[in-house]
Amino acid sequence: TSFLEFCFKQSKSEAEMLLIENLGTYDPDHEFIDKFLNYRDFLPANVFDMAFQG
Repeated sequence: TSFLEFCFKQSKSEAEMLLIENLGTYDPDHEFIDKFLNYRDFLPANVFDMAFQG
């Protein structure tokens, strides 16, 4: 979770690169990565902050 939180705080291109490097073998079609990046752009930051608490 802290990795995704870190990626959320990066620029979109940096986050995409990190996600592909670290999750690419688990997500070869980049389905999760694409969804994460789309949600990242769509949702306000406080939603992600709440999701990563606790």
